[in-house]
Amino acid sequence: CRGQKIKACKTDGEGKVVEGKHESYRISASSAEERDQWIKAIRASITRVPFYDLVSARKKKIANRH
Repeated sequence: CRGQKIKACKTDGEGKVVEGKHESYRISASSAEERDQWIKAIRASITRVPFYDLVSARKKKIANRH
């Protein structure tokens, strides 16, 4: 939907959370069916408490270094 915000972040090499700097995201589909698959996948990946997932991923990354 146009006008809605997407918060993006990732972890850097040290496992620190870094805010994404994208101003927009554009997704292109060759058919309505492919578009619907994209929407379904994106909705499935949305978490209600994204901070928990970020912290969990960071802990795993750090644990794998040792």
